[in-house]
Amino acid sequence: MAKVITLTCPVCKCKFDKALKEYNRQIKNKGEDYIFYCSLSCYGKGSAYKQIVGKYINNLNKGYNNSDKFSLFRNHLKKVRSRCKASNKLNYDIDLQYLYDL
Repeated sequence: MAKVITLTCPVCKCKFDKALKEYNRQIKNKGEDYIFYCSLSCYGKGSAYKQIVGKYINNLNKGYNNSDKFSLFRNHLKKVRSRCKASNKLNYDIDLQYLYDL
């Protein structure tokens, strides 16, 4: 039987078991102050997640902020190009404006 250590989740305050080998590995890799959570949902509610994501939150939506009227059709045009290339038919007369006008 594997050795386990009983820990307490800092979010929901429930006790949970962690394999001792995994506990020691995490402490060795991430330091003595590493916080263990009982589940992914508690990790998401915990402050460690918010601190990590907080640095990058401004970069998450950049792709959607720079959209234009043709953004919805770029993926379709990309598929047309790849299918024509795969079937060795390089002639297609579709562009973004044509898709937008449809």
